[in-house]
Amino acid sequence: MSSDTRDNFNEAIRGRIKDGLDANKDLMKWTEAEALELIEQIMAWFIGGGKNVFYDEYLFEVRFLQPGIMDNLASRFAKFKKLKKLVDKIQEQRLCKIGCFGGSWVNQATVQFLLTNVYGYKNKQLKNGSVGEDGITVHVMDGKKTTKTKGKK
Repeated sequence: MSSDTRDNFNEAIRGRIKDGLDANKDLMKWTEAEALELIEQIMAWFIGGGKNVFYDEYLFEVRFLQPGIMDNLASRFAKFKKLKKLVDKIQEQRLCKIGCFGGSWVNQATVQFLLTNVYGYKNKQLKNGSVGEDGITVHVMDGKKTTKTKGKK
């Protein structure tokens, strides 16, 4: 990286950090329009990249905003609160999607942990002797699944 490029990069980072610090310091001075603009930026960030899953990453690493800003703004502005629920749902669906179709960068155990503990998903097991319409009986023994095929009903 050339010296000029590094200087420009460092200046850009300093500017973003200063903007973030100013926004944190004046948190109670945020207007509803500024709060709604933040939601729009988060949605654009979600759309902008396939690996953009957690909006906290955008808040902390891109905007340098403090933890809790979303809850603070949601408690102050009703429209922001509704849109925050939508953003939370988008985040949940992204996590489900990468859990189902993720690539080599996805840790499936972590995805399952987050879905279970953060979003309340549950692991369900079939009971012994369940018979489906296709005539297949599924037995679950000691957590291992075995199947026996029977003729159709």
